[in-house]
Amino acid sequence: MFSIYYGSITSLTPQECLEKFGEERSGLLMKYRFALEQSLSRANFLYCDETIILQAFVIFLILLRRNDDARVIWTLTGLVVRIAQTLGIHRDGSHFNLSPFEIEMRRRLWWQVCILDARASEDHGCDPTIVEAQFDTQMPLNVNDTDLDPDMKEFPEGRVGFTEMTFCIIRFEVANIFRRILYIPPGPNRCSAYFANLSIPEKEKWISECHQRLEEKYLKNCDMSVPLYWVTATISRLIMSKMWLVVYHPHQRRDGGECLPSRPMQTFS
Repeated sequence: MFSIYYGSITSLTPQECLEKFGEERSGLLMKYRFALEQSLSRANFLYCDETIILQAFVIFLILLRRNDDARVIWTLTGLVVRIAQTLGIHRDGSHFNLSPFEIEMRRRLWWQVCILDARASEDHGCDPTIVEAQFDTQMPLNVNDTDLDPDMKEFPEGRVGFTEMTFCIIRFEVANIFRRILYIPPGPNRCSAYFANLSIPEKEKWISECHQRLEEKYLKNCDMSVPLYWVTATISRLIMSKMWLVVYHPHQRRDGGECLPSRPMQTFS
């Protein structure tokens, strides 16, 4: 509950806080962050054996990115990854004969951990902690919350088009391809050697396939007059453009970019 309170205040402007609660936003953030930290401590989160505690911790770190220094997030994200692995969230729940509802909740939770790891590593200029060889948890279903029930015996059919999960799934998909582009496995070569040796067409193919998949599955028929649809489509296309910048950045090439083509970078409408 305190993670939800903290999230509510994070989403409000200082003026809205004064109007709704009669208090300064900064004071409310401090109060609910302290309460959330105390709650996690009393729940003995370092010895976490309940998914709900990890869920609260993950929500806390998602919100903390808006309110604190990147170094704190980077340190705590490593802890979240280890707790998730201890609970086995990095393994798909279908291996453990769990209910469809619990499997779906575990998938959503793990991919939020992946997002935290990707963003924290980017903020701190480090490689992600999580690599694909370390997990087999599948993507969550593209469904609305009303399609899920704790007592359901079978998974609902995944929808094509926009649902209440689409915004999150697009972020999961993009973070996954981003990790492939940026992460360099340890080895005798310097950090950028592997990436620099990949041809531009190879990297273009990764990004183009990802973009095409997102457009076909989620964005093609979005009603851009709906604010959430517009935000989802715009952010996903901005992130795809960011990946093109990574591909064409001269610092990613051993020759400093001399071999890069002079044609304009591909853009998305």
